[in-house]
Amino acid sequence: MSKQYLHMKYHPAKKEVLFHRFQDKKEVAIRSDSRLMKYMNEKGDFILQDHGNSFFDDIASNENVLPQQEKALDDFLKAKEAVNDSKAMVEKYVLENNRNDVGEDNIENIFKYVIPKYLYVKRNEDKHVVAIMCNYKFDMENGLAIVFENEEAIEVGKQDIIL
Repeated sequence: MSKQYLHMKYHPAKKEVLFHRFQDKKEVAIRSDSRLMKYMNEKGDFILQDHGNSFFDDIASNENVLPQQEKALDDFLKAKEAVNDSKAMVEKYVLENNRNDVGEDNIENIFKYVIPKYLYVKRNEDKHVVAIMCNYKFDMENGLAIVFENEEAIEVGKQDIIL
């Protein structure tokens, strides 16, 4: 099965959003018949302030949330202990990858480096897969994902591990 996704990168100063479409980890052109194209300017850029909420309302209107995704989210939200336990995995990841930047051997406040932004619930019929998607001080472009499978933290890494 082909895996497709749309990567959206926001530039706050310009209020500009750049979209890149991927299929099987390779960038492909955004189709000319895509709903997204009606919001792009002549240069192929999307300026958020030109469209605001109407854009987000439009692109989300056809999104179907599967019952398995709803169940995965409900079960994840009840798994507070697993979320709390994942903090140690995140701290380990930060120290293994950026110990010199942190400047210490332990982390007193993980939120100085990792900021949770949203939950990503993967379409999967066999198991519950939910990720906490985060900004990561030492890799703002790729961010950080804390991936849970069946309400257990299984992996911490760049957001690409779940997308």
